[in-house]
Amino acid sequence: MSHNELSSRLTELRALMRKKGATHFWLRATDVYLNEYVPKDLSRRVYVTGFTGSLGDAIIGLDSATLFVDGRYALQGKSEATEFNVKVLPLGESIESACLKELRNCKKGDVVLVEDDCTPESVFAPLAQLAKDGEFTLRSDGGIVEELRQSKNESAPHMLGKIWQADPNILGTSVADRLATIDTTLKNNHVDGYLLVALDDIAWLSGFRGLDFAYQSIFAARALVLKDQLWLITPHSSQQFASDSHIRCFEKFEQAAAELGKINIGFDPSSTPVTLLHQLEATGIQLKKMPNPVQSLKVHKPKSEIDHLVDGFKRADKVVHNTQAWLCKEVMAGKRVSELDVSNYVSAEFARSGTVALSFTPICGYAKNAAIIHYSNPDPNIEIKPGEMFLLDTGGIYEGGYTTDLTRTFLVGDAGTKAAKAHQQMFTLVLKAAIIGMSARIPLGTTGVQLDAMVRAPLWQNGLNFAHGTGHGLGINVHEFPPRVATVGHAPIEVGHVFSIEPGLYFPNFGGVRIENMCTAVPDPQKGKGFLRVVPLTFSPLDERLIDYEMLSEFEKNFLKFFKKRFESSSAEWNEPFPLDEQASELMLTD
Repeated sequence: MSHNELSSRLTELRALMRKKGATHFWLRATDVYLNEYVPKDLSRRVYVTGFTGSLGDAIIGLDSATLFVDGRYALQGKSEATEFNVKVLPLGESIESACLKELRNCKKGDVVLVEDDCTPESVFAPLAQLAKDGEFTLRSDGGIVEELRQSKNESAPHMLGKIWQADPNILGTSVADRLATIDTTLKNNHVDGYLLVALDDIAWLSGFRGLDFAYQSIFAARALVLKDQLWLITPHSSQQFASDSHIRCFEKFEQAAAELGKINIGFDPSSTPVTLLHQLEATGIQLKKMPNPVQSLKVHKPKSEIDHLVDGFKRADKVVHNTQAWLCKEVMAGKRVSELDVSNYVSAEFARSGTVALSFTPICGYAKNAAIIHYSNPDPNIEIKPGEMFLLDTGGIYEGGYTTDLTRTFLVGDAGTKAAKAHQQMFTLVLKAAIIGMSARIPLGTTGVQLDAMVRAPLWQNGLNFAHGTGHGLGINVHEFPPRVATVGHAPIEVGHVFSIEPGLYFPNFGGVRIENMCTAVPDPQKGKGFLRVVPLTFSPLDERLIDYEMLSEFEKNFLKFFKKRFESSSAEWNEPFPLDEQASELMLTD
């Protein structure tokens, strides 16, 4: 998007703000479903700012415009949102808290527009209190950007995709089983039902998958979870869900509410837009705040789900390995290969491996572009040469509707290509951090914050750090929380969680290294009930040319042997951790 085009849109938006009597506008990254990944052509934030990253809100004033992003998007935000002052937040500070802090500068009499259709109650409530304390006016307006788009005939319709039912053998339980488990939680909270908004929650509970949104196996819907029924409010035909008698479909909430009468419905304030609450209240339904009963079930994956995930991980391991081999072979043959060529090739490889879609835009960063943590615009004009590093971060969605996520950084060239010492040192430090995470023994109750610190330790010892979390949960969506292995990951790591370990180092104008593997936690086979072990689930080969073995301990060298064998083995069980040396635990310690 050109600088002039962005400048024009911002000018026209401010003119519309003046017409509405507004002085500020909080522009959200998400949509009415609170999705993390919003299609670019549907994103209001992308339309106004030009910034295409997954997270990042903007506060637009009549004479100022600030975009708030996390550390992953420090370089990308500044390169794309050219009309905005880009503020990169430190680890641990949320986008919402930064925006609230910015709006504290509003003066008495100011008018702030907020997109209440994509702002959860948990964010709207403190904003309303801030407006009251600061004596400025808060005005709900979810349509100002759409007004601008319509005036320029630039609105993009949302095209619905296909719907399919996941194999029950993968899910492990039926819709009836899942509803029965949730009903116990509803009774304990003295409610008759629950309002479900998160689309991956709806997909998990219903057992259906869809392709309504890019990079996600979800479908457009709202849901009411009742005793033994799941009611979907969806633009899709009811016939597409007819195979399960526990699911009913409605076009509008009012239709469902007319049958329910005045009942009590629970909702999660952190995942429910304000307008949706107002819509339900208008029907006479009573609302009660309560924890999401679906989330805790969804993130504790049974063996059948992890078995399916592992099958997808194995296919993705080969996709990444094949792509790496192809790139190096083509370059050494003197052929011209660009970043975009790699993106196209790995996408085709995923399709050949059986994916129904990608789980995100491939990140294909060559040389210095690898320092852009979420580099999502592969350049067709950059010719890849031997001797430089390449960062490939990719994922696909397989038939069960679950995602994969894997990052490999490798040296472009053949077996005889030598890595620069700086590249080896950088890669090996990240590798040491990754090994700590993938081999960790942790006591029950260990939080994501604690595991995050363990992984960062070898980098901290060298005065280095990275500006993103160490890991995220994964399931139907590529980012699923909990668990969160990060400075804000206060929930414990538990059996059945599937999450990434992905430390990195990034140096602008030089390059970046990230090593990402999916992992899970299992009961420690050697320590019994008091401890868990982290187990890696992805094993695409690591580039040995980039490893400085003199920097590794014997433990780390042995782990790499274990890791390499797992890629080559088809018989190993996924729940077998790397065997630890038990000599220290055999010591008899007394008071």
